[in-house]
Amino acid sequence: MTSRFRLPAGRTYNVRASELARDRQNTEVVCNILLLDNTVQAFKVNRWLDPNKPIRKQLKRGSPYSLNFRVKFFVSDPNKLQEEYTRLPCP
Repeated sequence: MTSRFRLPAGRTYNVRASELARDRQNTEVVCNILLLDNTVQAFKVNRWLDPNKPIRKQLKRGSPYSLNFRVKFFVSDPNKLQEEYTRLPCP
């Protein structure tokens, strides 16, 4: 099974199911493969992905999955952010 990840710049990545673990590691794999932080959105799902839950459990059944990611917000210097929650790094 392959999942397709589409980024705002038009780049597409195909990820094998074996690369998407069933636990917290799944979000880490996606972050590392796509070189993103965890402020991403799958806009066909119409909600934010929870980095503490497996991606597989947050998607409706069926494959291949097709996720579109967008940056929720961007700051040039993350150290200037006030709240700890907004500064969460990609594991």
